[in-house]
Amino acid sequence: FPVTIGCGFAGKGPLGPLIEQNTFLNRIEYWRIAIHIIRDFPLFGVGPDGYSQFYQQYRSLEYTVRYGTGLSSSAAHNVLLQWGTNYGIAGIAIYGTLITICICRFLFINKRIQSTDKFLFQITFTLWITYQATALISIEQIGVAIWGWVFTGIILGWSNKFIAQGDFKIAYFSSRANSRVISSGLDGFVFHSVS
Repeated sequence: FPVTIGCGFAGKGPLGPLIEQNTFLNRIEYWRIAIHIIRDFPLFGVGPDGYSQFYQQYRSLEYTVRYGTGLSSSAAHNVLLQWGTNYGIAGIAIYGTLITICICRFLFINKRIQSTDKFLFQITFTLWITYQATALISIEQIGVAIWGWVFTGIILGWSNKFIAQGDFKIAYFSSRANSRVISSGLDGFVFHSVS
């Protein structure tokens, strides 16, 4: 699979025509700009929504010649890079750590759950992975981002509950626990939206 992706970036193989589309080429330019912003503002980034202020300054001459000066972007079209432009390396570390914790928690808990909750936990994780996959190529639009934060909260809250119980054969997802889990996801979303 990595070879297929690598060949695609070179314009070869089954992904070649897909990657050569203008929308994907634009995203590559947005990512390049984000990486340059992170390189030049590594500690704290350029602040929330600062990407658009630096977009014109960092875009390449080739991109400007191809699309003119009228095309603009307010986002890196990659949530992790957007966190990097907004908050610097610290933002990447926080977001990356959150992703890593969710993956590790799922792998740890999924092996040990022996109840009907296993299926629900797997569905939640699948939805979370789907969000993370789209986050690699999309902006952090509020209507979509809320689901990423809700699923993150559910995974972390649910796994905390399983760990606290210590008995992975009996896992009961009560409505009270459900409200705490969803609340933790919404708290994360609100915190990020306000910052």
